[in-house]
Amino acid sequence: MSLLLEQVTTFFMLMGAGMLMAFVFDIYRVARGIKRPPKLITHILDFIIWMILAILVFFLLIIGNWGEIRLYVFIGIIIGLGIYFKFLTRHVIRFLLALIAWIKSFFRFLLKVLSYPVRLAKAIVIIPIGIVSFILAKALAILLWLTKPLRGLAVKGYNWVYRRIRKSLLKLKLLFGRKK
Repeated sequence: MSLLLEQVTTFFMLMGAGMLMAFVFDIYRVARGIKRPPKLITHILDFIIWMILAILVFFLLIIGNWGEIRLYVFIGIIIGLGIYFKFLTRHVIRFLLALIAWIKSFFRFLLKVLSYPVRLAKAIVIIPIGIVSFILAKALAILLWLTKPLRGLAVKGYNWVYRRIRKSLLKLKLLFGRKK
């Protein structure tokens, strides 16, 4: 391969690498926008992303032109980044946000489908138990309301019996109590 053809091929490959770098950065921006990490974490993640992208470009340089760094290398990357950010970034971010929304709605749907047996069991078992306990509680309240006068008589009768027994025990104590 001629030297000029090799350099042109490398140039276009690095334009593609610049576009790939911008795409990866857009994915990172969307993820960061959704999660909103603190500033320190954002700075650390920015550093990690750019280190990964630098390693990617390094490997592409080794594959494309055996690691030779020339001015056209940087120009190719910058042109690739520029083309991507000028024409593609809005569409890619919109697509990624739509994809994330679709994935969320899919998992919500999946959760509804998988939780249906639990909701059905709740409707069959728990709701009737709640209704029965409600009815029993109301019936008990009515029963207590109806027996309120009888409870008053029972308390009076209990007090009368208690006083009689106490008087009898006091008499026995006086009668059989120890004398010193």
